Amino acid sequence: MRLAIITALLLGFPASLHGQVAKVALLIGNNQGEAGEVQLLYAHKDVGKVAGVLRRHGGFRAEDLTQVIEGNAGEVRSALVTINDRIRSLVQDSQREVLFFVYYSGHADSEYLHLGDTSLPVEEFRKMVRGSAAKFRVLVLDSCKSGSLTRVKGGRPVVPFDVNIEHELGSEGTVMITSSAFDEDAQESDRYRGSLFTHHFVSGLLGAADLSADGRVTLMEVYQYAYEQTIKTTSRTWAGTQHPTYKYDTKGKGDLVLTTLTLDGRDKASLEFTRPGEYLLMRRHADGPVVAEVASARPGRRLLLEPGTYFIRERRSDELREGEMKLRPGVRHSIEEWNYERIAYARLVRKGAGLRAMAHGPLISYRFRGEILSDMGPMHLFGLGYPLSFRYLSVTPRMSLGRSTAGNDTLRSFTTEVDLVLDVTYALDWSIFTVAVGLELGGVYLGQRFETEGQAQGRDQFGLIFGGVTTLSVSILQEFYLQISAEARTYLLSRQTDSGDGQIETPLTYVFGVSAGMNF
Repeated sequence: MRLAIITALLLGFPASLHGQVAKVALLIGNNQGEAGEVQLLYAHKDVGKVAGVLRRHGGFRAEDLTQVIEGNAGEVRSALVTINDRIRSLVQDSQREVLFFVYYSGHADSEYLHLGDTSLPVEEFRKMVRGSAAKFRVLVLDSCKSGSLTRVKGGRPVVPFDVNIEHELGSEGTVMITSSAFDEDAQESDRYRGSLFTHHFVSGLLGAADLSADGRVTLMEVYQYAYEQTIKTTSRTWAGTQHPTYKYDTKGKGDLVLTTLTLDGRDKASLEFTRPGEYLLMRRHADGPVVAEVASARPGRRLLLEPGTYFIRERRSDELREGEMKLRPGVRHSIEEWNYERIAYARLVRKGAGLRAMAHGPLISYRFRGEILSDMGPMHLFGLGYPLSFRYLSVTPRMSLGRSTAGNDTLRSFTTEVDLVLDVTYALDWSIFTVAVGLELGGVYLGQRFETEGQAQGRDQFGLIFGGVTTLSVSILQEFYLQISAEARTYLLSRQTDSGDGQIETPLTYVFGVSAGMNF
């Protein structure tokens, strides 16, 4: 195990001030658990995200942030003891009030934190935090079954408690927040490259939780936001819904401000969301790291971010909007400046955005088929289809009906065709166009009737259809699209010769078509 501490614990820390309040944080991350537990992937990244937002927007100086990475139980105890000693000295020597923020990301059960092959009793950990001389203590545990700290199944919003930290801590006590109830698992996400709870907690601290729109994110605001969004996100996962919990024991009145959304330097930019909605922000491009998420039913939320290029995705019930936006240093930007592209339903599925598992809807078409055999000439076909679009493939059942007439001075023939085919295609999207290529397989009924001065017996026959298909689609409005198609189609037919013998015919022909469809 290695212990990474980016504070000068041995040299002492000069506490950062917000008025007369010193702010100190201990951040612990461990991907390793007990034997048999799945190795986590993002505990280190979770610690980095929390440290970054506390330093940039919470008034914590880098030297006041202690990070213990892959530490064992003894190293965590040692860090807590050292910090508590320094806080006690600070309080005694300077009479300053201290805020102590503790965060843990890693494995745990209802009784122990699992730090590699060592364990730290949850109750001991809690007592060491509560025993600090700091006037106000915040403990956040992002781990499985961490709700044992609070013994609350789930959590319900309450009347906000107040702790003023503008110039002094008008309150004292301890607040404990956990990412899951005492019998639930905490979940990581490859999409967010981190814990689901921490993702929403950090997004809230960046401004998404500023319900009052006063430019300050309070402890209760960020808890309520992380609670609601974690439940919403995990309700769509296989592991099931995860309920963050809280417990507080405080005295006094005020409002505990964890982060402030002020442009106080050239290393910051703000983005205001003047339209309500759900927005996801990635750094630089669509495959970049997820920076924050905003989910609000009301306009006016604002994020404070590092300057640079962001890829923004807005999720709506009926469409996806996405595109890049550049945030300039020291500038207040609005989402109204964002140039986005509307993404059709089927593209939502192909992008794997997690909003839809399938897109589907009716399709009407006109197609022109070339000649099959000498007595079965070209035909106009009218049809209906119902495409089912999945992430990697689309499946389209189609039925078509057509009728053609041919003849000479002595004989007129009428041919009716009814075909039922299944297209399986793979689609590629670019700009406003979608190209799909694939195979088709189906059956066909061909019926011929004749008019002549003599007698001519009609023929009914069934056959198979197989071939290749290519389509080019363009989206119009939100859910509607137009499509042109080209098919190379082979008919497999059994025909009788003049001698009465049967033979197999495999004529190859072409089909061109135009269609209009919509997706649900």
